[in-house]
Amino acid sequence: DKIRDIKLTQQSTTSSSIASVGDAYEKVMGRDRTGRICGIGTGPTPKSLWGSRSEQKLRQDNESLKEKIEALEERMKKIESRGNNESSTSVCHAQKKKDSLAGRRVRILNFSGEVVASGILISDDNDNVVMGKKLGGEYYEVSILIAHDSTASLFIKDVDRKNMNDAVGSHIIWFREYVELEDD
Repeated sequence: DKIRDIKLTQQSTTSSSIASVGDAYEKVMGRDRTGRICGIGTGPTPKSLWGSRSEQKLRQDNESLKEKIEALEERMKKIESRGNNESSTSVCHAQKKKDSLAGRRVRILNFSGEVVASGILISDDNDNVVMGKKLGGEYYEVSILIAHDSTASLFIKDVDRKNMNDAVGSHIIWFREYVELEDD
């Protein structure tokens, strides 16, 4: 009676009509002993039908990671489209000011010359003030699109941004000699 009640009140989440992990039988009778599946004979084992519990955990973790990757890819697309809008404005401005590099894709390097991020050069105007500092001839204003080393420390920090991961999607200031233009 309990099995019938459970089957009537809960929709089946599995496609198996024989047995499944967490089915009504398991809820009433308890988990099967290792190596046995009640109701379908001695041939199949839980592992042969559903894989090991660790495999199930890995599948769940894999699904979770796929969802996170999709969310990050969507976030990157939004950031890139925002960067492209900003860069198109900057490109128009660059046509007026022929020597401007604004709108160019760049690689951000650390002091060791390793690439720690990718982004778009927003401004090379010496008079702009970013993160409380005037760019002068020493800095560029860059929009960080991708952090290749999320723990890389920023040269100039503020309340909200300490490392490269904090800077993704925002404009920061970076030493000119550590900004490398990407090939078009």
